[in-house]
Amino acid sequence: MMCGLVICIYIIDYEKGMYVAVATFYQAFKLKSRIWRTMLKRNGVTGIGVGYADPNRPAKGAAIVLYTLRNLSAVTQTKLQAVTHNISRASAVPIRILGVGSFKREAAAPTQTNPRQRWRPVPGAVSVGTTVPTTAGGTGGLIVIKNNTLFILSNAHVLVPTNTNQFHNTIQPSPADGGRTADQIGRAFQFVPLTTTGVNFQDSAIAIANSNSLLNPRYLINQSGGLITVPGHLLSYRLGMTFKRMAKTNGFARGVVEAIRESRFSVIKPSFVLPRDELGLEIRVPYG
Repeated sequence: MMCGLVICIYIIDYEKGMYVAVATFYQAFKLKSRIWRTMLKRNGVTGIGVGYADPNRPAKGAAIVLYTLRNLSAVTQTKLQAVTHNISRASAVPIRILGVGSFKREAAAPTQTNPRQRWRPVPGAVSVGTTVPTTAGGTGGLIVIKNNTLFILSNAHVLVPTNTNQFHNTIQPSPADGGRTADQIGRAFQFVPLTTTGVNFQDSAIAIANSNSLLNPRYLINQSGGLITVPGHLLSYRLGMTFKRMAKTNGFARGVVEAIRESRFSVIKPSFVLPRDELGLEIRVPYG
């Protein structure tokens, strides 16, 4: 007979003068993998991830983070609270419900213009895209280096919109920002194929420039053209970490890692709809 090993972690709640069991991240990930499809089908639920039970008190352990529309009806709220209460009671994993609204790509109105202009050499965080064999565009996230060669790191749906190995040119700026085939600076080099039948853990690709001199390994940080040197790279990240980013449409923003392994319905473009994805992390950017 084989027995499973269960590890229980307790903390002392000094206010109540008692030991309180806390959920581990292993328990939360296991529960999330079991319920995410069902929860995303519920009315008003827009996403689900794993985070802290209390972000201000990490020692209280892990929790499921459930994202919902902001203005749920009283009936919907009552039903959702009843369901999550039963799940928490059965699994010993708390569930936090956050009314944040729907997830949208580039929902904010453009606030910067510089990222959408023509740059030579090209830094990270400016507009890039392709015109061959089809048009697409987005933000070139970073300029990265491999074997002394510089590359543009961006999304696969930006640099390789056909999701195939055929040739894709890389232009700067993107077609939406006035870029044309004559603005070609390189070509797509490698990408992670996206799937419509399973889980996508990343949406990434790199493009190689016609010459290293066309790329600037710095990062655009504000609307006045300020550039910074990224001090290094991360092999991992943790809940509560603060990130900065610049994007060609939404501009500059800061965000905090609220949950990881977040799942939601993701639309890349009208003709290419992905299933509910495991996206790795969810960074919440406060409104206003």
